[in-house]
Amino acid sequence: MKNDRRVIDAATLENLRRTILTMFAKNSFNDVGIREICKKARVSPQTIYKYFGSKEEMLYACVRQDIEKLNEQALAAARRPRSADQQIRAFFEAWVQYFAKNPNIASIVFLNIPQTYWVSKRHFLQLRVSLAGHATIKRGQKAGVITKKIDPILLQDLMMGACHRVMIRWLTLEKNNLPALSKQMITGVMNMIKA
Repeated sequence: MKNDRRVIDAATLENLRRTILTMFAKNSFNDVGIREICKKARVSPQTIYKYFGSKEEMLYACVRQDIEKLNEQALAAARRPRSADQQIRAFFEAWVQYFAKNPNIASIVFLNIPQTYWVSKRHFLQLRVSLAGHATIKRGQKAGVITKKIDPILLQDLMMGACHRVMIRWLTLEKNNLPALSKQMITGVMNMIKA
């Protein structure tokens, strides 16, 4: 049996992943072509399509480990405080810090991946974070520190939607202003959820 030339070894795969992340961090999704990726990463288009299936799946696969690392750090930070509202604050502080240290990942997440990706069941990298957030909101509502006027799932969507918009503002309009923007963003989230 012949060796399949489209199989990617670990070093080539990591080179491809880094190439993809670099290209999507600097360009919009539609401006990055498979042929250009292949040329820079020195792989064939057939290899990419066999390994990933599509350009969208390729991008999601390449950012997955970064999102998993973000999730771990943010969830770990949220476990430290005792009250539900302070856990939410700690989560968003860690969330912002991660993106501040990884602006290329931030560019991909907020400028290249459609919002439907983050809420659909099929591509839901955020399931564990979402379930933890939902449970924290419900616990905070029960304790009287988080508003009961808004359904926990909708409140979580409102928080994440607002935070995504602030991050887009940072990446497109106020590139040197993340500390001030994030401080205001977290203040806004805390006011939004206050009982």
